Amino acid sequence: MVLVMQLVPFEAMVKHPSEKYPDSNGWEFLALTVTAESTTITSQGDHALNFEGREYLSCHAAAIEYDFVCEKNHGCAPLSIGDEQIAALQVADPRCTQR
Repeated sequence: MVLVMQLVPFEAMVKHPSEKYPDSNGWEFLALTVTAESTTITSQGDHALNFEGREYLSCHAAAIEYDFVCEKNHGCAPLSIGDEQIAALQVADPRCTQR
């Protein structure tokens, strides 16, 4: 089983065995460029850079006790975009054909 987590279209997390990415307990962070036709990985690994130009791990390390999964109450710094912007990005995902 592969676990993939994605909050916004241009970022994702994929869970691997912890040995593959020991600094993030197996999480591979992915920065993506998405279009209706394709998805391209622009940065990946446990030290990949997010859309703000920061390492994902620098944000997610605060949630170590939650297996590096950030939620509002997991100790992670808030994103520079709010819930309404996140929802708008999800709805506007160019890979989704049904709206």
